[in-house]
Amino acid sequence: MDRLTRFVDFIRTCPRAGAPLIDGFRDHCESGSDVRRCGECLADLCGPPSADAGESRSSGESFALAAMVPGQRARIERVPVRPGAPARLADMGVAPGAVLEVERTGPGGDPLYVLVNGYHLSIRRGEAKDILLRAL
Repeated sequence: MDRLTRFVDFIRTCPRAGAPLIDGFRDHCESGSDVRRCGECLADLCGPPSADAGESRSSGESFALAAMVPGQRARIERVPVRPGAPARLADMGVAPGAVLEVERTGPGGDPLYVLVNGYHLSIRRGEAKDILLRAL
């Protein structure tokens, strides 16, 4: 019972879990939704499925910044082209060819705190899902 209590405390405070995970589980319990739909939910939040943090990606595979977890590094391949966004992101060093490392995430997984060209930045998941990377 002590271990279960510690696990619940961990889920409440972990930046990769937190309130969204707990709310999702509550909704699942109340609605009886099918867990096989979890992939759809994750794709909506984070973009296409990606390799787990413990697995390595091939150098030819592109993936969204939103799919990365703390400690992962990758090279920026494409930054979204939107009015105002490209210049702002480029000014922060987020540009094709730059190496990016995810340092940590905020509560509930948003924002992502990254290191790019020696600068510590925070990027919202909404922006991060449009930034494409390639494994180093």
